[in-house]
Amino acid sequence: MGTSTWGHSPRLRDQQSRREFEQKAPETQADRDAAFWAQAHERDKARQRRVEQEEQERYREAEEYVRQKKAEEKRRMLERLLAATYGATPEEITRVDNLVRAYTPGDYGKFDVHAAKLLELRAVLN
Repeated sequence: MGTSTWGHSPRLRDQQSRREFEQKAPETQADRDAAFWAQAHERDKARQRRVEQEEQERYREAEEYVRQKKAEEKRRMLERLLAATYGATPEEITRVDNLVRAYTPGDYGKFDVHAAKLLELRAVLN
């Protein structure tokens, strides 16, 4: 590829000239209209993406809320069963809850596991 007298390649000089011409070219009404509608379309797409993201976030928050409520209800039911069946005190229930979470987290929420831990705890403390 040859070079001009200033050391730049003719191809690069032609590309620069084309860019300058396109930037300085007068815009027609059709060009301005097309640019306006293209920008409006991009704004609509961005707004739609934002709305969808907000919807997904609200849905995730709602799912998390429902999951937490179910877990809380399960814990309360377990406490009532332990208290009614074995006469467990709130302190014993808290200790059993911590024991099950620490040593057998996969069995957390299973009544028979909690009852067995309660009986083991009582045997050790008495």
